[in-house]
Amino acid sequence: MFVKILLIYLFVTGIICDIEMNLTRTLLNADVYDKSIRPALNHRDVTNVSFDLSLAQLIDVDEKNQIITTNQWITMIWRDPKLRWNPLDWDNVSLLHIKYDKVWLPDIVLYN
Repeated sequence: MFVKILLIYLFVTGIICDIEMNLTRTLLNADVYDKSIRPALNHRDVTNVSFDLSLAQLIDVDEKNQIITTNQWITMIWRDPKLRWNPLDWDNVSLLHIKYDKVWLPDIVLYN
C-alpha cells in the first residue's frame, strides 16, 4: 500500500513540476521577456520598488574611528506585468520560484 501511495505522489509531483517548468519557459521566453528592460507595459508607466533593510548581524563597532561593520538583508518588492498568467490555464499554479538572475532587478547603490 505504501509503495502505491508513494508512486502516485511521485507521479503527481512530476506532473506539477512539468507544468511549472513549462510555465517558467513560456514566461521567460526570449521573444517575450527581456530582463534588461524595466518591467512596464508602457514606457510611461512607473515601476514602484519597495525596499526593506534588515540588520542581520552586528560584526564590529570601532568607536574610535566611528565605523560599524554589519551584515544586512535587503528585500526588494515590485510587480512585473510581463510575468502574469491565468492559473486556470496552468493547472491552478499560482506561484513560481524563479532565480534572481532570470528576471529584471533594480540597480541599487547603498550609501551611508
